Amino acid sequence: QGARIPNFNDDYMGAAPDVGAAEAGKPAMKFGVAAASSSSSAGGTGTTTAPPAAPPASSGGLPVSTSILSSAPSVAAGVNVGFTVHVMGNGATPTGTLTFMDNGAPIASCGSMLLGLGTARCLTNTLAAGVHSITAQYSGNSTYATGTAGPLTQTVTGKSGSTGSTTALALSIDSSAYTIAHGTKVTLTVRLSGGNTPGGTINFQDGLGSVAGCAAVPLANGVATCSASWSAAGSHSLRGLYSGDARNGAGIAGPLTEKVT
Repeated sequence: QGARIPNFNDDYMGAAPDVGAAEAGKPAMKFGVAAASSSSSAGGTGTTTAPPAAPPASSGGLPVSTSILSSAPSVAAGVNVGFTVHVMGNGATPTGTLTFMDNGAPIASCGSMLLGLGTARCLTNTLAAGVHSITAQYSGNSTYATGTAGPLTQTVTGKSGSTGSTTALALSIDSSAYTIAHGTKVTLTVRLSGGNTPGGTINFQDGLGSVAGCAAVPLANGVATCSASWSAAGSHSLRGLYSGDARNGAGIAGPLTEKVT
């Protein structure tokens, strides 16, 4: 599995793609059995030996490649959303089961879903308003090892309590600077408009965790601000989670990408 490279695949959702790099002016890289070293024969004729055969895989030891997709990146609370996982391997089509997880906890009715042609699907309407990290655990079988698909970020909007209004609010998030040096403070602002005059709070989130000191910022005239800084370089996906109130439904602003150099 590849590693994230700044300014190359910072916004890739899920497992990072594999990336290879070759030195300029050098021959193309070789992989697998093609990379087996060639040697001259004892007589010095320059002939090469055949690459050795790959060793047989032990039972249940072959790795799998997985992908996970959502039927919609954002849905309202109570509305069905489907998660589809594909499991692939270099041998026969993988069999076994998948258990779909929401922030590390099994999703109701989506445990031990049987693979059909390497694919399984979870359909649920039980996700609460907020940002969810969806994964799927592959059981493995006699040929393939266990594996994990995801994480995939799922956004769910919804109303706060039985008295919440279904009137849609417009939510936006902005930053005083989209690129900052590490240790420099930046002001994040969430604005709400439409519907009833909103009360409640904003939870400024960085990925799946709250920005330090900004987990419950009260709204004033539909606006909440947060001062943030980071000690290391990187890319941050920022959202504003609105709590909702007695008259307005909960919602999510963003994401916004903040670059730290």
